[in-house]
Parts: sequence; C-alpha cells; structure tokens
Amino acid sequence: MGAGGEGDGVVERGREEVDGVVVGAMMLLTLNLFLLFQRLQIPLYIVIIIIIIITYQPSQLAAQYISKL
Repeated sequence: MGAGGEGDGVVERGREEVDGVVVGAMMLLTLNLFLLFQRLQIPLYIVIIIIIIITYQPSQLAAQYISKL
C-alpha cells in the first residue's frame, strides 16, 4: 500500500511539470504573436481577442473530451 502512495506522488509532480511547460509555451507563443502583430501595425485589441481565442480553445477541447468520458 505504501509503494502505491509514493507512485501517485510522482505522477502528480509529473503532471504539474507538464502544466508548467504548457503554460510556458503559451506565454512564449503569445509574446511572439504580440511582437509579430506589433511589427505589422495591427491594433492591440485584435491581438488580445486572438490570444483569448487561442488560450480558450485547448481548454474547450479538453472539456469536451472529459464530458465524453
């Protein structure tokens, strides 16, 4: 029983690291998009809307997947 508990802790830590990587990747992506749009002289509110759509999409897909389970 004790060994099972230790294994769960490792899995949990792995998930947190993956979440951190995903958040880091999203931040880099949004920063690159922001710099790109700034160079193209596109208004800031359009950039913000696109960033919201991009960040909302994966969570929506995840919610749909979970609801199917």
